[in-house]
Amino acid sequence: SETSRTWTVMKWDSKTHLYRVFFADDKNGWAVGDNEKIIHTTDGGMTWNVQKEDNNGSGGLLNAIYFPNKIHGWVVGTAGQILYTDNGGNNWNQQGSNIKEGLLDIFFINNAEGWAVGGYGKILYTNNGGSVWIPQNSGSNHLWSVYFTDAKNGWAVGEKGEIFQTSDGGSRWKPQDSNINWALFSVHFVDKMNGWTVGAKGIILHT
Repeated sequence: SETSRTWTVMKWDSKTHLYRVFFADDKNGWAVGDNEKIIHTTDGGMTWNVQKEDNNGSGGLLNAIYFPNKIHGWVVGTAGQILYTDNGGNNWNQQGSNIKEGLLDIFFINNAEGWAVGGYGKILYTNNGGSVWIPQNSGSNHLWSVYFTDAKNGWAVGEKGEIFQTSDGGSRWKPQDSNINWALFSVHFVDKMNGWTVGAKGIILHT
């Protein structure tokens, strides 16, 4: 099929910044942003409904969202906030991260196992859907993004060109050499050999 070339405005709320979008399939999607706002669509983005927000305007930022399927999902944000749903976002519940640093990205490989990363090099791991989050040690100062191809193999990227890799589910994170000194903001792999990371100054790295 031909690659899409046209972009259409489907929602515009000038009072809210949205920072991340995630679709579990071609119909069910979510976006998160300022004031703990979570919006949801079931028709591919034609209409969006608010699932959660702080109406007082004093809520923190929600930075990232991930759904391994259209039922179970997690959101992370400022001050170590982690929110969880087991019904597609009709209800969102707090999970205890036991940290105060902001979390910037989250990734799950199934309904049970997931990782969250953020400020001061924090990495959190759960094997029970977030009932308990366990700290892991990367040695980083600040992490922006995390991605796993399976339960063992994952990567996290951060400040000053930091790339960390694990082959044991995060028990040990080993630094990899990026040969740059700029922040890396996002990482994505299509299998455990082929991946990309992007960051400051327009840098794109591939392995």
